Amino acid sequence: MLRFTNNERMDILTVYRESGNRIAPAQRLYRQRYPGRIVPSAGVFRRVEVNLQVHGQFVAPRAVHRPVGGDPALHAIVRQHIDQNPHAGQRGIGRAVGISHRTAGRILKTLHLHPFKVHLNQELHGNDFANRIEFCHWMQGRLAVRPDFQEEILWTDESCFTSEGEVNRHNCHFYAVENPHWVRPDHVQGGWSINCWAGILGRRLIGPYFFDGPPLNGPRYLQFLQQSLVGLLHEAEVPLNAVANHWLMQDGAPPHWARAVRAHLNEVYPDRWIGRGGPVAWPARSPDLTPLDFFLWGYVKARVYDTRPENRDELKARIEAVFATVDEDMLGRVHQCGMRRYAQCIERGGQTFEHIFYE
Repeated sequence: MLRFTNNERMDILTVYRESGNRIAPAQRLYRQRYPGRIVPSAGVFRRVEVNLQVHGQFVAPRAVHRPVGGDPALHAIVRQHIDQNPHAGQRGIGRAVGISHRTAGRILKTLHLHPFKVHLNQELHGNDFANRIEFCHWMQGRLAVRPDFQEEILWTDESCFTSEGEVNRHNCHFYAVENPHWVRPDHVQGGWSINCWAGILGRRLIGPYFFDGPPLNGPRYLQFLQQSLVGLLHEAEVPLNAVANHWLMQDGAPPHWARAVRAHLNEVYPDRWIGRGGPVAWPARSPDLTPLDFFLWGYVKARVYDTRPENRDELKARIEAVFATVDEDMLGRVHQCGMRRYAQCIERGGQTFEHIFYE
């Protein structure tokens, strides 16, 4: 274990504070200022700061009469951090304060602070409520006749992955004593980006497929349907009968609305596709009803953006790696969740429901 002298710890603390308590800049500055020394790890920087605040010295005393989680001074520091950063998770709190995420969790529990998810919803208006109810009733009717109908649909969607990362449902939460059912508008940050297509058919995840080059439009999407989709189904080892007889679902994005695209779907999926202008209408602004939105993209982005990707190739590789972790049991639970969502949507009169769905 590396040990630092008190003089070195003073230098570490000085550099850390000069860098605004940011690890990477602090390490760069320390390396420049003290080229002959070992550069402290992130944990060393944080512990020096926290030990000084909590114990009044650089090193925590060995003789401790109660566990660190019971230290009132540490409780106060955690509480102050939460007040300033209510969206911080347990690991983030632990890193910032210099304790383990398990200790952070115990302190949060002692303080009666609980994590509540922030849900990103699209605003509904006009006929949206009635359209959502109609679709959910239709799905329930099909499921009453064919209990596995949910798994006979190829659910599809595209999602934009940006260089800067973006807010997603998995990581969007905050700590509070009471749940205020906070709903936050969705947005995506700029920089370079990758447009990724994926599908879920039964217990198989299809893709990813990356649309490189210019923005996706009707002709490019049609080319994908004609030349790439069947190959992706075979790569995922979808049974031949499922390839031949499945339904297809797509949302109302402009490329999906192109006349040539709808003509192709009517030919390949006669009376078997769901979407804008299709035999079964997809209700606009309803990401809470499709497993790509209520599960997959949040699951993938929460893991892809653990650290910032350096370039497109790295981002693609991360996406592919996370896709490989999605198994059949997981998708089975996703389909069960989808069926519960139809009932919840009807019960709520077509309104958004995710902010209370997991209570």
